[in-house]
Amino acid sequence: MLGRHETRISRLERDVSEIRIDFSSLENRLLYLNKDVMRIGDTVDVMNLKLEAMNAGIGRLDAKVDSIEVRVANIEGKLDISPAFEPN
Repeated sequence: MLGRHETRISRLERDVSEIRIDFSSLENRLLYLNKDVMRIGDTVDVMNLKLEAMNAGIGRLDAKVDSIEVRVANIEGKLDISPAFEPN
């Protein structure tokens, strides 16, 4: 009878050991996934900063284009020739 109990205790010890290994493996996997999530967050933050910089650049380009359009309109206004002076 004692032999059966020892066998059961050995199985329980083995099972507990396997559970510890499983938990250790899960813990390592969670740490790895956590690092991945943090790395992705950092990447997203960097991309956000780049997009903000690009948007600011686009805003500056829009302002330049608007300025050029005003200058072109002024030049066109100065170049308008009266219909009386148009060649036939």
